[in-house]
Amino acid sequence: MEIIELAKEKPKPEFNFKEARTSGKVLFETRDLVIGYDAPLSKPLNLRMERGQKLH
Repeated sequence: MEIIELAKEKPKPEFNFKEARTSGKVLFETRDLVIGYDAPLSKPLNLRMERGQKLH
């Protein structure tokens, strides 16, 4: 059986993100969204979030 030496340091992940174009004004929007499977767990939700807005 051959002995295999392990690297002294673990490899470190490297991430490279490409610059993307600016998204549109609306980030997400829902109309009459209901959460749940067989039975609804929420009333229908209408949500809209635009660039620059924050959730509190």
